[in-house]
Amino acid sequence: MALITCAECSKEVSEFAPSCPHCGFPIAAITKEGRVALRNCPNCGGTGTQRDECSHCSKGMATCRRCKGGGYWLDDPCPVCSGSGRLRCDYCHGQVYFEHECQTCGHSGQVTLREYEEIMTSRRVLEEASQKESQAKLSEKQANEQEETAQKLSALRERLDNVNDALLPLGIAQGALILADSAYAVDRAKIMKIHGEQLHALRGYRYQCQFCGEPLAWKERLRKLPVHDKQDCKAGWERVSKKIAENNAQYEEFMLEHAEQVEEED
Repeated sequence: MALITCAECSKEVSEFAPSCPHCGFPIAAITKEGRVALRNCPNCGGTGTQRDECSHCSKGMATCRRCKGGGYWLDDPCPVCSGSGRLRCDYCHGQVYFEHECQTCGHSGQVTLREYEEIMTSRRVLEEASQKESQAKLSEKQANEQEETAQKLSALRERLDNVNDALLPLGIAQGALILADSAYAVDRAKIMKIHGEQLHALRGYRYQCQFCGEPLAWKERLRKLPVHDKQDCKAGWERVSKKIAENNAQYEEFMLEHAEQVEEED
């Protein structure tokens, strides 16, 4: 077993030790040649130069300060931006970002293993804190949305109850109107049937044509024809008879459906 010098505290330590017992520096960061193993700086990616985006522009272009982005000055095209309303950013000179030496690695682009682990650990801590904060905001937002939804549902139920209360008397009135209309329909059907029967009997008694109502000839009376011996009256009487039969059938069906109501009125 060989002894090597710790790169952190310069004390001797076993080459098989996972870390220095004196300062805790990881021995794995030391190569066989005794040099400290380096890693690319996580802040600059090994370039030694950091870039920060410019917050004063968008893609290197900023709003013209003269015309405030309108493109015109006193009804004429802005003389500064030529009417475009955009100019090259004065802060980054259109480069979109600022370059400066990385302070973490001292512009070398390399850091020791311990520094690399510390940076990554701090990043993980910040990311976990950011995730916890985002989760807390999300939970709060969901709770607020659930509360708003519950309030809207409660208001909707209250409105439905009010509507139902208002519709109840309307429903009762509508039922009364339906009953009255049914009674009127029954009376009208009775009147129409009686009128048809009386008109038919009157025309037969006076020997009138059942279709046109004019007097029948004596030959037509002897043959007991209900209408004139003409094609028009015959065809018309067939239509009228068919219609009367349909009306009577509808009347009988209607009376059967409203039999209980007719008995109550009688």
